[in-house]
Amino acid sequence: VLDDYQPDVVLVHGDTTTSSTAALAAFYKQIAVGHIEAGLRTGNIYSPWPEEMNRKITGALTSWHFAPTQLAQDNLQRENIKQANIFITGNTVIDALYLAAGKIKTSAELGQKIITELSDLFHTDLESVLNSRFLLVTGHRRENFGDGFIQICESFRKLPANSRM
Repeated sequence: VLDDYQPDVVLVHGDTTTSSTAALAAFYKQIAVGHIEAGLRTGNIYSPWPEEMNRKITGALTSWHFAPTQLAQDNLQRENIKQANIFITGNTVIDALYLAAGKIKTSAELGQKIITELSDLFHTDLESVLNSRFLLVTGHRRENFGDGFIQICESFRKLPANSRM
């Protein structure tokens, strides 16, 4: 693919093995790499596994680091990445969430469709959906599978019904 398209830069996103592999392939072809979601670090190469090491490998191959937060930028600077190569861009997932929420707020039709689908999903009436509060949770990391998800769900049961998080 890189031979066919001959890009000037390859953008990789996140900390998956696919991202690290794409960065490595670009490096082998002497193509610059831009890493979106750069600088996330736990300091433990085994947690999250293998994502933390993927982050470090990708970072070592990256020309331009698109960090979601100041903390991510600070992590990169501690790794001696030049400030001129770091750009704080925000968090793509949070930005997408705000974009979707904005579309829902400005489209009565879309809002109604979501309410209808939620009422079908939860087997309840529209009024109950309108008076409900929802908690958005992402638990996609493998360390959350099994007992991790059970613990997450158990913690939700401890939240007071009127909690305003």
